[in-house]
Amino acid sequence: NFSAAVIYLALGVVMVLLPVFSMEVATIVIGWALLAGGVLRLLLAVSLHRSGGMVWRVLNGVISAALGGLIIWGWPDSSLWLIGTMMAVEMIFSGWTLLFLSMAPEPAAQ
Repeated sequence: NFSAAVIYLALGVVMVLLPVFSMEVATIVIGWALLAGGVLRLLLAVSLHRSGGMVWRVLNGVISAALGGLIIWGWPDSSLWLIGTMMAVEMIFSGWTLLFLSMAPEPAAQ
């Protein structure tokens, strides 16, 4: 736990002192993670071709890999919009979920 605390503290200090560099590093890591995840999903779709849902697995892999490739291709300029866009999409879906949860009927008391 101590080593994790030191790493978090050091990364936090670096992110405060070098915010643009931190955004660029985070963006390229996200891009490579999406690209690698997409390729692995495509390989999984091929290996599980008999289990059904192959079209959805392939589509998921292609979209992830393409998004990762676009982020990497546009780097470092993509650093300027990627994190904000991801946060906005997350907030939209969270708000949408909370809205519909608030309108759901209450479960019956037991």
